Amino acid sequence: MKEIAFQQVSKIMRKSPLVYSSMDTVSKLIGGLYETGSREALVAYEGRIGLVALRDLLGVSHPERTLIRDVARSVPSLSTEATVLDAVELMISNKIRAVPVLSGEDVLGIVSEVEVMNALPESEVFGKILCEDVMREVDVSIDINDKISTARNLMRRYRVDHLIVLDKRGSLKGVIAAESIVFNFVQPRERVTRGGRVGERRRLLDIPVKGLMDRRPLIAERRDPLLEVVKGFKDYGRDLCVVEENARPLGIITSREIIPLILGFRMEEELPIYILGLPELGDFQEIKTSQNKVLRVFEKWSGEVLEVIIDVKRRRRRGGRTLYQVTARIYSPTKRLSVAAKGWYLSEAFDNLCRRLDRILERIKIDKRTRL
Repeated sequence: MKEIAFQQVSKIMRKSPLVYSSMDTVSKLIGGLYETGSREALVAYEGRIGLVALRDLLGVSHPERTLIRDVARSVPSLSTEATVLDAVELMISNKIRAVPVLSGEDVLGIVSEVEVMNALPESEVFGKILCEDVMREVDVSIDINDKISTARNLMRRYRVDHLIVLDKRGSLKGVIAAESIVFNFVQPRERVTRGGRVGERRRLLDIPVKGLMDRRPLIAERRDPLLEVVKGFKDYGRDLCVVEENARPLGIITSREIIPLILGFRMEEELPIYILGLPELGDFQEIKTSQNKVLRVFEKWSGEVLEVIIDVKRRRRRGGRTLYQVTARIYSPTKRLSVAAKGWYLSEAFDNLCRRLDRILERIKIDKRTRL
């Protein structure tokens, strides 16, 4: 996976991406996305480039009268010399799913999470990580008999691209995606006319989600290796996997939980350190500070450790604070260790983890000397 991290983005970027004027209509944009199967498009302003993703279109009621400039947002760009690792960092720090590649003011291509996922090799790294280690807990779901309008509102409120669909017993029945809602409700006028659905947009919102959901989503069990999910994304063109147990969902995995593994190569090239669960946690500078704290601990003990995988999870919120649990799995030449710590702030959780790691690694070194 290291060779992908430091590969130039020009090697994996999608050439000739969709590019629209900020004065084009959303109807025209949706038509292009539908015809090409794209999930995002670039927008040309004077002197800058914007981005529109499918989820940004959920709130549009009249696509033929809405201009793209009203839904697009400005995004940073990359040069062709930038690496895939650089692209991943920009996507995570700016909470976007694609980055344009420019030469001066000329658009050469785009790199999205899809291109990064497709470029990832079926590495042994993914075989060592379990689905439960990276899955994101299900924050919101929807009942199978709820309306599409409810699904759309929930996606906008929680800023998610998918909702898992449950029956009254809490069993998984399917998944509904923003893509399906946009292409079936927020339609360009031409498609509505050809399909004989003039005047039916509002009625479409009243259809139960079971009429639009994917009834056969990609599914994994909590103890399955992440490698199976990576293969499933590539083989079936999916971008979400539901992790379940006894037909009940425990969490979900998207590319947002997988591509951050590449950031481990920015932190330390000699000792593989992978930190999972960071993209959804907020302030990027706080994340980088936490990563550096861990690195300083292992700089002293690199000869005693082969690999480290750190998993960050949010447990609960109280009074504006979030309780984090940080678990490090450490692979040494002789054993596998698991060390966990908690803290009401991300920095506090990592401070506590680093103190525990330092004490445990010291004991490992002492034990080794004693045996000698």
